[in-house]
Amino acid sequence: MPQKKLINIYSYQVVSIKNLVMAKQIFKKIKNNRYARIEKIKNYYVVRFGIYYSYKDAKKDLSKYKNLNPLLIKCYFIPSRVIE
Repeated sequence: MPQKKLINIYSYQVVSIKNLVMAKQIFKKIKNNRYARIEKIKNYYVVRFGIYYSYKDAKKDLSKYKNLNPLLIKCYFIPSRVIE
């Protein structure tokens, strides 16, 4: 079976924790941001938002989100990991 090509993107990550209830509480605070999601990655629930194809574009929006204190990360977007 051919491997699907993974897409590298930039996203803002708010938290990575093992507790789903806490992840959902944090997600409620950011769910109105574009592409807000909870991803299940191994034993962690990762709360992220935004999908950018360049660092430059992602960095432009940083001032909008400073109050959330997010990390700007480079990651793969894998739809099957998104649980919310």
